[in-house]
Amino acid sequence: NAQGFRILNSPLYRGTELTFASLGAFTKYPLSASSPKTPQRKSQKKFGYYQSEARQFATLAADMELQPLGKGSWCRHPLAFLVEAADDICYGIIDFEDGCRLGLVSFETYKSLLGQIIGRAFSEEKLMKVSSLSERLGILRAMSISQLVHECSELFRSKEEQILSGDFDQALTGTIPSSAILDQISTLSVRDIYRSRQVLEREAGGYEIISKLMEAFCTASYETLYAKASPKSQSVYRLLPNEFRILLESTPQDVYGTLMLVTDYVSSLTDRYAMRLYRILYGL
Repeated sequence: NAQGFRILNSPLYRGTELTFASLGAFTKYPLSASSPKTPQRKSQKKFGYYQSEARQFATLAADMELQPLGKGSWCRHPLAFLVEAADDICYGIIDFEDGCRLGLVSFETYKSLLGQIIGRAFSEEKLMKVSSLSERLGILRAMSISQLVHECSELFRSKEEQILSGDFDQALTGTIPSSAILDQISTLSVRDIYRSRQVLEREAGGYEIISKLMEAFCTASYETLYAKASPKSQSVYRLLPNEFRILLESTPQDVYGTLMLVTDYVSSLTDRYAMRLYRILYGL
């Protein structure tokens, strides 16, 4: 979230030139990393911008007249509720479908739960006339997403005044008629998909790779720019792309700014290249 807002406002990516409304809709959590959170507000579950972008976000919030909630925090832009709903719907339904395709969730369970979302429009007789399992999954996915979009749209319209005033601060998908079914899907997904061994192995490996890359490049950059670099740190520092080294060396930076640039680099890596770089750095 915060890294995305930083990238969208970086001089390196100004080709996008997004409007304030687009940036406001993007920011599900209009809260700085250092601001205290109010647990009851869904928009403060996480933070949405770093201290390095605090001035930019304050300008955005003032221009769009977002309601301030405290130091470094504001009410959401109304369109952020729709972005969050789209996110919740896609993750909830499509991850559940992937779990079914991988054999982690039975087709009967998938059909039953999505059929409840679809409601009266669901016809098992018509569905079973489709011979391909993949097509059946796709039909159920499309119909359930359509119904969830409709329910979220209706709720958004009915809560417009409370959203604008900041009194409504919940996920749309947590308040719609199908919210109980979505909760069941979420519970099953956590138990049977996200905590399956193959997922946990990738997740654990990912944490290790990211933390080790950050450690290696942060140490190398700090020693090179602010201390006496060891031969190892000099080699690691030279592995950074030329454009990042130019930014680090030509722009006045403090340690915080340096660490943020390293974060920009590591977050830009594809999974495959991050794994390759990890193996190179640690001699594997």
